Amino acid sequence: MGLDEHTQRLIRAVAENDIRLARKMAVEAIDADETLKKRWFVNKYKAILTSEGANMIEFPGNLRDIMLCKDMSMSFKEGRYYLMENCRKIYGEISHMARVSGKLMEMQIPYWNTTLLYGPPGTGKTMFGRYVAYRMGFPFCYLNFSRVVDSFMSGTSKNIV
Repeated sequence: MGLDEHTQRLIRAVAENDIRLARKMAVEAIDADETLKKRWFVNKYKAILTSEGANMIEFPGNLRDIMLCKDMSMSFKEGRYYLMENCRKIYGEISHMARVSGKLMEMQIPYWNTTLLYGPPGTGKTMFGRYVAYRMGFPFCYLNFSRVVDSFMSGTSKNIV
């Protein structure tokens, strides 16, 4: 049995880290199953893939309290987000470098396309990160440093390691 169109698109979405398309292709593959032998599997995983609260990434127990990772495709409302000109420019650079990174990966040249947002609290860094994750189809991962630092030195080191 060869790769059908759904499977090819699913593999492409996973390889390109496009979580939205991967979910969509997985649901389409589930819908294409006409057998009744795996109906329990189809019902279970379709419900998970189509629910808004489904989390595609699980962290070890010691990181769950300090790390958040969420699929933004169902929860982010792009129409409610105003993108300022400086953020539009930064997003353009990020998306351009993502394309460059993809081409380098095709040539088996490792390149990490990373961006560090910094600034005072309340300036929109987290919301901009959510916007970028939504637009690029990536999960949004957020480390809350206020939960990492503990008043006891052993607590902080335990959180970091």
